Amino acid sequence: MSVIALCASISHSFNCGQGFVGAVSRYVGLRSMMSLLGPMLWGTFLADVVIQMLGTDYARILRAIYAFAQIRITRTYRLPCDND
Repeated sequence: MSVIALCASISHSFNCGQGFVGAVSRYVGLRSMMSLLGPMLWGTFLADVVIQMLGTDYARILRAIYAFAQIRITRTYRLPCDND
């Protein structure tokens, strides 16, 4: 029987916010949350380290993306006076 099922079965007769059952449920919740957040935080940290090592200039990249988007918009949606 898993700890969560044990907590659910015991919590019907006790208040789950107090005592051992509450501590177990908080521990299981924290442990499952950290099992999801841990790898994500490490991945974000490693990606940031790699980006810092490469020295990527994000301001320049964003300006280029913005310029390409403007070109695409002006070519896609021309004004009626541009039909010359």
